[in-house]
Amino acid sequence: MTSKTHNDPFGRGHTDVFKIEAMDIGEPTKIKIGHDDAGFRSDWLLERVKIDVPKFGRTWVFPCGKWLSKSKVDCQLEVELYPQKKATEVYTPYVPYEIKVFTSKVSGAGTDANIHIEIYGVEKTTGQIMLCGKTDRKGKFQTGSVDTFVHELEDVGKDIEKIRIGHDNRGFGAAWHLDHVEIRRLDKNQKVETFIFPCRRWLAKNEDDGSIVRELVPEKVIVEKLDKSGHLQVRERIIQDHLEMKQYIVDVYTGDKFGCGTGANVYCTIYGDKGDTGERELAHSETHKDKFEREHLDRFKLECADLGNIYKLKIRHDNGGLSPDWLLSKVEVRDDIRTYVFYCEQWLAKRKDSKLERTLYEKDYQGSMSNLGSIPRSVTGSRASLALNESDSKNEPFRRARRKNIISSIAEETRDTTEERIPNTVKVKTGEKSDAGTSANVFIRLIGRKGRQTGLIPLELMQRRYFEPGKVETFSLQEPDIGDLEIVEIEHDGETLADSWFLDDITIEMPTKGRAFYFACNEWLSKHKGDGRTKRILKVQDSNQSSFEPLIQYKITIYTGDIEHAGCDCDASLKLFGATRSSSEHVIKKEEGNFERGAINPFRFELDDVGKLIKLRVTIIPKHKKGRNRWYLEKIELIKCTKQNERQETYFFGLNDWISSETDYHRDIPLTKDGKALLNNTNYRVTTKTSNIDDAGCDSNRVQDLLPRDLLP
Repeated sequence: MTSKTHNDPFGRGHTDVFKIEAMDIGEPTKIKIGHDDAGFRSDWLLERVKIDVPKFGRTWVFPCGKWLSKSKVDCQLEVELYPQKKATEVYTPYVPYEIKVFTSKVSGAGTDANIHIEIYGVEKTTGQIMLCGKTDRKGKFQTGSVDTFVHELEDVGKDIEKIRIGHDNRGFGAAWHLDHVEIRRLDKNQKVETFIFPCRRWLAKNEDDGSIVRELVPEKVIVEKLDKSGHLQVRERIIQDHLEMKQYIVDVYTGDKFGCGTGANVYCTIYGDKGDTGERELAHSETHKDKFEREHLDRFKLECADLGNIYKLKIRHDNGGLSPDWLLSKVEVRDDIRTYVFYCEQWLAKRKDSKLERTLYEKDYQGSMSNLGSIPRSVTGSRASLALNESDSKNEPFRRARRKNIISSIAEETRDTTEERIPNTVKVKTGEKSDAGTSANVFIRLIGRKGRQTGLIPLELMQRRYFEPGKVETFSLQEPDIGDLEIVEIEHDGETLADSWFLDDITIEMPTKGRAFYFACNEWLSKHKGDGRTKRILKVQDSNQSSFEPLIQYKITIYTGDIEHAGCDCDASLKLFGATRSSSEHVIKKEEGNFERGAINPFRFELDDVGKLIKLRVTIIPKHKKGRNRWYLEKIELIKCTKQNERQETYFFGLNDWISSETDYHRDIPLTKDGKALLNNTNYRVTTKTSNIDDAGCDSNRVQDLLPRDLLP
């Protein structure tokens, strides 16, 4: 067997992937694995084995955590392993697709490059695959040849909307003239439908438009079916609501600063509610031979299947050339209906903030800007493959974006989606010992005093791979209101010694009810330590229950001005001032798309109830001295939700001005009504007198809050 991921397999920390074709034995219940003890260093510590069977839609995990060695522990070179049931991943079973590739008969049509393809349905995609490996390439994709491949891939549904086919431009003769592609799903006891995708174009750097990737939509579908008498019936089926090919004009504007042009290769991906273009190189500018230079407008034509409403664009460069640093001003994408504007006004440079890629949102876009979900809010039933492509990692041996372990699937299926939910903040503290952490999957169940309970909830870490010793991990959950808590059940699915976890305690806060509950544990959850249990049932510590002023939910929408250089690289904090009190500060982290020119960013959070709002303090928090540390804020819209959305109050705070070092990085914005501020700015003269005693003076900066008399304590 040959590892697909490493030339030196089974090295320290390696994950080695092997592809094995074998007879169907059904669901694996046990595996036996060992080695021949050959070589200079033959001792092997095996962490775990994963077996992925696309046909079944399952990935089984076999934990080990043992040495296979003649000189360590039990001196065994072979071990039997059993599947860890809770860690079994489930996904849609794969189906076989037959892919026929017809290379044209024109002179020089054949290629030595590696060919890849991606198949798109209405809501799913197979992901990009190589049609064949290097060892199987001999004699394929030659002039006039017809090459047939069978691959087990994700079932994209009844209709194939489009395919994306291309090559890596490697080899002596990489240029390729593709005539057409035929694809059919090999279903038993069903009619066979063959989708025909015409191309009849070059995929070559120096031919046609220079593109080595083509998107193709089906021209027709041929249906073959046996009738009752056993005769083969052949007919052509019309595809309803099929995608059309479109041409997009992409205008790229380089900034106006010394040294802001780039000699690197630039690539972009455009996203719409009907799909994405895939990454395309912006190779041939129609306006300049020396593209991407200072103050240049470089125009490119890009052909692909209809994207629908465009809302996002990713752009990057490969840091190649003598002067790769690039200041990108904006990108405009134009179809036959409208122009979509994407402001950037940032460097793509290693020596700036080390970012060679930027994710830009259309200036009027108001949907989610999370990296995990890229579908616009306004789109229902749109192409789920967009979000899938966002979260797939090229480095993962098995794509995990669409997979769930069995516990997560059960929790999702048993969840009542109609029941009103409240926020819960779960804080989990791992013990201080160096071996206290775990990378196992952790789950929790909340049980109230009247017996109501939640389902089993996975506690999924977002920034780290495991629960680290001495750390407090915080999780935000939206669960049904089950009243005051009495019990929590917490468990993990770890089987090996390395999965052992020492849990100190759990604190659960209900911010909208002003309640906090403490659960002490101070025990191992492990099959190899303590009492051998990986599940604990913890009772609330009555003496440690606490109450606090309930928080209420606010919905806030921040509008950045649509003027040059309006965006910033800073975090932003908000503090509310009302008729009865002021709130604590809430910090909004700077992420891709937040606080950029023309951006409209919605957020939701819980803060103190300050009564009727009077003003809002906005502070920006610079991250880098040389970053964009000024921000043009147009306005903020704030909706105050009281009594779990029974009543909503909307407030507007208009600024239309800069927040920068000249304003001490903050602005107090009074409530506005009909475009007019309800409070006027005024100047105060503050006189302080320092006492005349030893050491009475200080060198620190002083801060003074002025409060009206009715707000004094």
